[in-house]
Amino acid sequence: MTALIEELIDATDTSALIRDQIGAILLVESARQQELAAIANVDPARYKLRVFTERSNPWAEFQDAPDPHGPTDTSPIINVALSGGDYDRGKSNFIDRQFTSGAYQIDCYGYGVSTGDADGGHDPGDARAA
Repeated sequence: MTALIEELIDATDTSALIRDQIGAILLVESARQQELAAIANVDPARYKLRVFTERSNPWAEFQDAPDPHGPTDTSPIINVALSGGDYDRGKSNFIDRQFTSGAYQIDCYGYGVSTGDADGGHDPGDARAA
């Protein structure tokens, strides 16, 4: 017979708390930059960020837009993810804690459409996205 877990598993991993805090800091700073832009009579939309955590395909919002002319919200997308870690077996145990040195990735995705310019050349979308 298989042993059942008799307790609710409801603890949040510390690495997830740190990841979420990084995302929260980016959201707060984005909002503050939008406020400062409005005060300076600059378009606040230029400072809007959409922040996600642990998205496996965050750019899909740009790629899968239903409008053939692009998505309705082209604000940059930021994805925060834990990219792994090195576990210190001497300081860890299997049940209560794992001592880890981890790294977080902050991936930034911009949206830009390539277009023709007045001279018959083109304006590359990657330059617009940047």
